[in-house]
Amino acid sequence: MAVTDTRPATSLTRPDVGPGQLFIAGHWREASDGARTDVVDPATGRTITTAAAATTADVDAAVTAARAAFGEWRDTPSRHRAHILHRVAELIRERADEIVAVESLDVGKPVTLCRPVDVVTAAEVYEYYAALARTRPGSTGTSDSPPTPTPAASRWGWSRRSRHSTSR
Repeated sequence: MAVTDTRPATSLTRPDVGPGQLFIAGHWREASDGARTDVVDPATGRTITTAAAATTADVDAAVTAARAAFGEWRDTPSRHRAHILHRVAELIRERADEIVAVESLDVGKPVTLCRPVDVVTAAEVYEYYAALARTRPGSTGTSDSPPTPTPAASRWGWSRRSRHSTSR
């Protein structure tokens, strides 16, 4: 069974997407070597913006920052973590139209699929983990070590506005 959005596509406007940066250690920044990569609209083949092209040093900095932040997250009471995760889901739903428009432009997926498949699912994942944190009172719900970065997890380690490019 296909999942589609019944809203008319005309309710969304084409977003103006600015140049992307990397988000590392709580700050937006350019790649350490200043390199940029084109972000191409797969539907038209046109470059819609550019994004910082992360280097190995940038990835190392991001991993170091994530490991440094892990202890504070681990030590945050599960009830408070649940609140934070639930708030992320709320923000995703509040900004759904913007996220749908940018995601459709970025990956070439029809807007009628972006909302139920990408936006709603993202919000539901955060809600799931918020509920899971609530079911573990007093527990951190984590292991003693930070997660190992994986290609699947890197989808969420996005650069500002867009993550994909044809000029890697």
